[in-house]
Amino acid sequence: MRSHRLMDLKRNGRITFPVHPAFTGARLKPRLMPVSRLPLSLILFGLLGAAPALAADPAEHGCLDKAEQRVAVAAHKAVPLAEVIKTRRERGLHGEVLRARLCRRDDGLVYVLTLLGHSGTVVRTTVDAASGEVIGGR
Repeated sequence: MRSHRLMDLKRNGRITFPVHPAFTGARLKPRLMPVSRLPLSLILFGLLGAAPALAADPAEHGCLDKAEQRVAVAAHKAVPLAEVIKTRRERGLHGEVLRARLCRRDDGLVYVLTLLGHSGTVVRTTVDAASGEVIGGR
């Protein structure tokens, strides 16, 4: 029975299905954007495209990649990240680590930790990479 329906709907070598006129777009008229809004729209979209670059964390520019992190830990310039997290938990500072970066700051290295607290707040903490001591946070 289904094949009979398809045969009935087949016209000119194509299968067509009935479509309600509201969905055909027959009544739609193309509208051009007024010229005065066009430059403003282009500028706005240009700024939106540049927003992620402008909002980037300045600490991220001096951060080490994975290979550099391994070298720094092997050369004892930084304690391992697992040790930093363990020390924080032993001191009662709990929170799920969302992101951890090893970055250059001044003349040394710091871990920049982004943590999710139990209350759902996101906290950024800076830890001295050489000693594992917390040196800042918000």
